[in-house]
Amino acid sequence: MFRKNKKYLIPVLILMIAFSCSTTEQKKEADLHYKLGLAQLRSDQYQSAFVEFQKALDSDGGDKDIYNALGYVYLKWDDPGNAEKSFSMAVKLDPDFSEGYNNLCLVEYQRQKYEKAAAYCEKALSNPLYPTPEKAFFNLGLALFKLKRYNDSIDALIQATRRKSDYYPAYYEMAVIYNLTGDYGNASRSLERAIAFDPRFKGDMEKAEQFFQNGGALPWCREDAAQILEVFKY
Repeated sequence: MFRKNKKYLIPVLILMIAFSCSTTEQKKEADLHYKLGLAQLRSDQYQSAFVEFQKALDSDGGDKDIYNALGYVYLKWDDPGNAEKSFSMAVKLDPDFSEGYNNLCLVEYQRQKYEKAAAYCEKALSNPLYPTPEKAFFNLGLALFKLKRYNDSIDALIQATRRKSDYYPAYYEMAVIYNLTGDYGNASRSLERAIAFDPRFKGDMEKAEQFFQNGGALPWCREDAAQILEVFKY
């Protein structure tokens, strides 16, 4: 039987090898465009990044990281609809892709759908292998704050700092919430930690206060800057 079909074996192997080489080349090309897109993204060149990510998808449409990066561009363009489509495709390709769920949290947060945002953050945190859980805990804290669940918000932010002790955005937000709830001692201590870990200030309280007095803001919520200025008084 084997001898009878032997003449078909070599053509099939050649086809398999050719397909494998073609797939490898496509992945290499996709990876090149993806890396070029990331470089443009870091330089805030969002249109150039978008073009590179689209080229990457043309070469390899099954890569979750490319869809995730493309979704981030849409977020920067304030286009939550297309951002959601991209992040949803990323988690469809990999149901354990925590970064994709965390970014879906950001989409819903932008839409002011805070319950859905919190649910996506919790989905991201359900994966014990998530390498940067502090980001999802922080975003969860923001969503819970908007829902006026202040104690739960503080708990989430504390968890962010337990995962990464110098994660200064969480300390800033804790300072805001403690100030709003009248816990001025913890507000002051949280602000001191935020400024100590913030690479812009490196513990220089005067420099930080000047920054906020001159219109500086927290990138995730400009309104929180007014609360931060109040904490400097304590």
